[in-house]
Amino acid sequence: MPLSFAILLDGGFVRRKLGTARHPIDAAGISAFTARVSALPSVAALRLHRIYFYDARPLEGVAPIPLGGGEMDFGAHPVATRNRSLQSQLARARFDVRGSLAQMNCPVLVAHSPEDEIIPFHHGQRIYDAAPVPKAFLRLAGGHNEGFIFRSPTWVDALAGFLGAHVPP
Repeated sequence: MPLSFAILLDGGFVRRKLGTARHPIDAAGISAFTARVSALPSVAALRLHRIYFYDARPLEGVAPIPLGGGEMDFGAHPVATRNRSLQSQLARARFDVRGSLAQMNCPVLVAHSPEDEIIPFHHGQRIYDAAPVPKAFLRLAGGHNEGFIFRSPTWVDALAGFLGAHVPP
């Protein structure tokens, strides 16, 4: 089985570097970009495991404008509308989680929170159930975009223990 790789895309970076205010990036543009990355000679022999796109939900609500006075409705702003549209397009893209897990030949750590308001907790549990052995499940606390998981002692300790158990020094 060939080695695999994943592409991690930061939503803000993608919007600023691959799109413009006049021509914002869409799901098709992101797909074309990842296809170009996958064709690079340095990764052409590898299998693309997954594309991860992460971004916060657009800010909603009305807030006062401190210096100019008045109010701004963030949810009605064209940027928020474009971001909601992009996230909706990407959310509709199908991904065969079970098929991808069946091809994995490495330890799997699934971390998820029952308080995640975007991805239901049972999805994390199903991914864990379908993952090959060795595997571990880390139950987190907090919502989808809360807690700065990568700085959390719970996360750091669990990841260190998992890697220590499955990755040779």
